[in-house]
Amino acid sequence: HYLRRLGSQHDGSGPFRYPPNHPGAVACKLPQKYIMKPQRPRGPPFTFSNCSEEHMQFVMKLRGEKCWKTQSDYDFFTVTKEVAGHLITPETFCRRINPEQYSSASMKNCVITCRNNVPTKNGYYQIKENTHFAPFGYPCGNNGERCWFGNCTNIDHEVS
Repeated sequence: HYLRRLGSQHDGSGPFRYPPNHPGAVACKLPQKYIMKPQRPRGPPFTFSNCSEEHMQFVMKLRGEKCWKTQSDYDFFTVTKEVAGHLITPETFCRRINPEQYSSASMKNCVITCRNNVPTKNGYYQIKENTHFAPFGYPCGNNGERCWFGNCTNIDHEVS
């Protein structure tokens, strides 16, 4: 959602109607694994395609220096190192996404896999897996590591 505010379109898509002269992302085709890929990427790296970078530059130039130099004095990490989702288990995460069909959940390498019982056309059920990136700061290791840009790492040096 933040990238939309910065003018980014899904890779492979045409330009926005507004603002005029938006460059679009037709040149960025699949199967590259970038953040604005139309389908979910299945793992890191979390990087921008050259189209997304071009979109952000376009909007920043359009809006001007006064807009992008706006700063906040508030440091969210000085209040606490705890982040959203740190108390949610993979099971709770998956149940919230699909409570009616939830079967089980697991996490590996900061990717949560939700397994759901999905009805088939003939009245039986099959297990369907969906993967989701664990939220930033999600606990992932035995020594206090957290998910940070898709990697399980110690974030003490990243936040104050």
